[in-house]
Amino acid sequence: MLERITGPFHGYHIAAYACPMGELGHHYLGEYRISRTRPRSFCDAQSVRQGHCEQISATADEALSTAELCAMQEIGKLAQAPRKVLHWGLVQLPSIGFVHRMPFAFS
Repeated sequence: MLERITGPFHGYHIAAYACPMGELGHHYLGEYRISRTRPRSFCDAQSVRQGHCEQISATADEALSTAELCAMQEIGKLAQAPRKVLHWGLVQLPSIGFVHRMPFAFS
């Protein structure tokens, strides 16, 4: 298995992919995409954040697990990100591009 979809975690889904590193033999690099909706596959994920792991893994499962761990760390950052007031009643969540209507105004 070279990809795995998990979640939701704090409202986000993780699409993880184990990319074969041909020049290194049978090693894999973990990549991830974080999305608000559950994607059908890694390639279909409309991500709010994406990235790859720093370390090379010996197996595809290890690369998937490492990618999911990296994605969980990013989700933690997204969950703690401050919100910015656009104008009365609208709040933007940083780096997501998501605008949420609020029933009252923030100052």
